[in-house]
Amino acid sequence: MAFSGRSRYARMAIEDCENLLAALKDPTLIEMESTVRDVLLDLHKKHIFPHPSRGYTGGPDFYLMLGLWAKDKLNLYVTDETALDKVPTYECLGTGEYLGRYIITPRYAGPQMPLPGVIFTAITALARIKKYDPDCGGKSQFVVLHKNGEMSYESDFDISQAEIFSETFFNYATSVYTMIADHPLSDADIKMHIEHFFEDINRARANLRMEKDRRDALINALTRKKQ
Repeated sequence: MAFSGRSRYARMAIEDCENLLAALKDPTLIEMESTVRDVLLDLHKKHIFPHPSRGYTGGPDFYLMLGLWAKDKLNLYVTDETALDKVPTYECLGTGEYLGRYIITPRYAGPQMPLPGVIFTAITALARIKKYDPDCGGKSQFVVLHKNGEMSYESDFDISQAEIFSETFFNYATSVYTMIADHPLSDADIKMHIEHFFEDINRARANLRMEKDRRDALINALTRKKQ
């Protein structure tokens, strides 16, 4: 589970969900979904809806993102107050949600997208979001819930070099786009700018290759299943 919003109330919900889900014996996804909904309803009735600051900045509102697995079935969900909604593809939560959707949507190739592609799409999104949203920052955490219910994770992984490459690529690409769109360049000029663009990108990639072992370690850690 992950959350955005008021952390103390979100953690209460997560703890209650974990305790009640752990008490279920060989549950189905339907039973697990029902358990989470019951937790959300109870917590909101007791703590969220009566709160005088509900709906205001600093209020008790929170949102959860969770993966549920049962009997070889795996689904992603998000919550909105007492609602639990299944997500067919990907989801973003928090103050950087709008930027995440804008960046990820054209790059996301669907649920069958290979893990390395997912990781670099996430790195690109995180780099842009952390640069422009003042409430987003810190190191990045990656968690994979596998189809057999096992989890792999990497906490506080430093992706700064990959973020730098993403930022560099974005700036170069934007510069080329602006030149082509706003200037009456000849075909020869466009070709020259594109060639310079690739030269700059290759230089940036050379720096990124030095971090290849660390990138491979991240992918291996997330591919390797942990109980």
